[in-house]
Amino acid sequence: MSDKIYLDHAASTSLYPEAIQAMQRACKIIGNPSSIHFHGREAKSILDEARIKCAEILCCNASEVIFTSGATESLNLAMIGGYLARRSGGGTVWVSPLSHACVRGAADFLKKHFGAAVCFLPLDKHGFFAKKTFDPNFFKGSALVAVEHGNSEIGLLQPVEKIGEAIKAMSDKGDDFPVFIVDCAASIVTESISFEKLCADFVALSGEKFGGPKGSGILLKNKNTPLEPIFKGSQEFGLRGGTENIQAVAGIAKALELHERGRSGLNNKWQELHRFIRNYFQEKWPHLRITTPEKNFLPHIFHFLLGGGMSSGLFVAKCDLGGLSISAGSACASGCVRGSSVLKNLGVSEEDSGRGVRISLGRETSFSDVQRCLEILGDNF
Repeated sequence: MSDKIYLDHAASTSLYPEAIQAMQRACKIIGNPSSIHFHGREAKSILDEARIKCAEILCCNASEVIFTSGATESLNLAMIGGYLARRSGGGTVWVSPLSHACVRGAADFLKKHFGAAVCFLPLDKHGFFAKKTFDPNFFKGSALVAVEHGNSEIGLLQPVEKIGEAIKAMSDKGDDFPVFIVDCAASIVTESISFEKLCADFVALSGEKFGGPKGSGILLKNKNTPLEPIFKGSQEFGLRGGTENIQAVAGIAKALELHERGRSGLNNKWQELHRFIRNYFQEKWPHLRITTPEKNFLPHIFHFLLGGGMSSGLFVAKCDLGGLSISAGSACASGCVRGSSVLKNLGVSEEDSGRGVRISLGRETSFSDVQRCLEILGDNF
């Protein structure tokens, strides 16, 4: 509805119209990409062209682009498949305590079924990775390290490249080094992503975060890093089974192309809107705690804690009745009645961890949208 304001873009944002058009064209292709006849080759050409386009944007080889159903599948494949290909057993699995729930879930799976020792990476008082994790010696005896580049809940942007550099230093010295996996589902919205910048073995992306279709994703796999498929089949270089979803592939490739083209301008817009929101909060509601850091953050995300004993779920419901869609945390966790694990790991109390609220901006968000958002928030505090 036109009178509704949507500021939950970190959960899922609108499709680029051109991405919809690309998907509609793909829908008309009848063939299976694995068939060798004309109609199959026609379908395969969509897959190949999309892979090449994504590789150009993400500065990698086309053979390093694996299309998936989203970042959750990408991360599970990278973590479980990467661990199995890297070691037959043993070795510590390090995960960020602020990671997406699927990362912790995959780590628990490796612990339960393969005896992996799972540990959380230490953080400093601001929630950033502790400096000792930038020392190559920290990761001796490790099998795998999985981290998030940008946190989708509070918008914190981690210096993951420093961990990547530490692991690369181990490799350069000939030491045994862990597989390095980076979740860029949130950070791709505002940051330039590549293997070289992150020093990563695997990078996970989700199409719905930057204007692609829901249920589309990418796993970037470094050509020199082994990966054991966890769902057998001959597609995606033998790393992912099932007939390729060429409609989703066409959509995510077009969205990535358009988003990369406009990313700088969007960042400038979001920085300005974020600054306006922060200043408004500090002036009007100084008693509320802003949890998005002032430096090293994703500008399209603004997160704060409610006061007065109100739960975030109730607050979001009240805002919804007023015509505003925002979030009580990340999309995958906002339906839970328990408090946010991200906030708890940042030192927020059990009680306050259930009071987090996220506003997230999109490419169509206007200044008037933000103004109306602040009015509705004020009506419900």
